[in-house]
Amino acid sequence: LYHVATYHHFENGFDDKLDYPTLEEAEEYAGFSPMAELSQVLGFSVPEVKNIPFEVTSTVYTNGWNEFAQVEYQGKSQDEAVLFRKARGTDDISGDYNTYSDVKEVTVKEVSVTLKGDDGQYKLAIWQQDGFAYSLNYEPGGSQAVFVEMIQSVQ
Repeated sequence: LYHVATYHHFENGFDDKLDYPTLEEAEEYAGFSPMAELSQVLGFSVPEVKNIPFEVTSTVYTNGWNEFAQVEYQGKSQDEAVLFRKARGTDDISGDYNTYSDVKEVTVKEVSVTLKGDDGQYKLAIWQQDGFAYSLNYEPGGSQAVFVEMIQSVQ
């Protein structure tokens, strides 16, 4: 389900909020593509994570201070979320400063990816490719295979 909302700060709330079953229908109503708009503002293409390990009920696109793109995929449960980020450079842009007991390097599509988590359940993946930094946070966490599938589906 995709939401199209019109928000005016001075009115302190939503003027209009409509739900659409597909991103294409929401984009048609809104008259623009959130991904295209975000890409244009930031000056680089913003990919999507196509293989989310739960049913996505909402997607939020955010421009992080003109420095990074953020796409948040929320599931039916508040405990199901994937947060994807992309920025220029090689810094860790995840915003996740937790210390994890499991840190593992894996190769996905010829790129070195660092997975972080506890007890075999990973919560974070970070990597660099072609001058950009990427991060993928997943709550409640998943196996290496789940992360590899999500990363392979970034396009």
